[in-house]
Amino acid sequence: MASRRDLALATGVALEAVAAIAATDGLAALALAAHVGSCAGIAVGLGGRLPAGAAAGRLAFAMALFVPILGALGWIAAALVRPAGDDRPGPAVVRTSIPGPDAAWIQVGRVPPPPGAGSASARAAAARGRDDPGAIALLRRSLADPDEDVRLVAHAVLESRHRIAYRALHDTGCALELAPAERRATIHRRLAAQYWELARTGLAESDCLSHALECARHHAQAALAAAPGRASLLLLVARIELRCAAAEPAEAALVRAVALGLPPAVAAPYFAEAAFLARRFDRVRQLLAAVPPGTAAVDRLRSYWS
Repeated sequence: MASRRDLALATGVALEAVAAIAATDGLAALALAAHVGSCAGIAVGLGGRLPAGAAAGRLAFAMALFVPILGALGWIAAALVRPAGDDRPGPAVVRTSIPGPDAAWIQVGRVPPPPGAGSASARAAAARGRDDPGAIALLRRSLADPDEDVRLVAHAVLESRHRIAYRALHDTGCALELAPAERRATIHRRLAAQYWELARTGLAESDCLSHALECARHHAQAALAAAPGRASLLLLVARIELRCAAAEPAEAALVRAVALGLPPAVAAPYFAEAAFLARRFDRVRQLLAAVPPGTAAVDRLRSYWS
């Protein structure tokens, strides 16, 4: 391919010389034909030598055609200055080394932290995708970290989690106002779950926690009034009541949930929590003993009460 381009370029240069001689001899038709052929040869020859490829070839043809001799010489000089294109396919994968954290610290002129010391901000950032109470507790502890970067990351992640949670509550509340009567139970159940998540994960504190629990209780009871036969909804009601330290309503909801098909092994830890709130510690041991082994949290509770 490269030799044919070279041949086309050489032919174009030769034809340009023929066109110049013919023009001086007064042979206008021959000069024009040779000049057009020269422009075509130069365009083909330069098409693979310049980065723009075919577009460069078309531009070279136009300039060589309308600017005789000088236009062609300019494009030939440009092709000689720039290296010729390589027709061979490049590698399918290009591996680029990425510097690690220590290299980033050195680049900004700071000493890398010792192993384990620089991971607090990474743990705080990783808590963004977790929905367990431990993640929120980690973020709240990070707000008092002596490292300013860790505090900033924790604050940003907490703000993001709050913004997402309250935006979801706002959108669901707006949907409840516009929903027809037959869909209100579903939206009440969704709102109860969203408020419960605020309380369960620890995003809501103090007065906000009390408000979240009251709202979760209100919407769960509203959903339960429309669908009294849902065991999962009764379990949610029981968990909300337990968080509100209301042992009797929680135990009543659990009894109804078990009667509607909730597995007793699932309900047993919550029955035990209700018994603990009622200070019936012998009942706590009895209930935990009925839970099948293998659940880490229940195993720890059982060993504590045994």
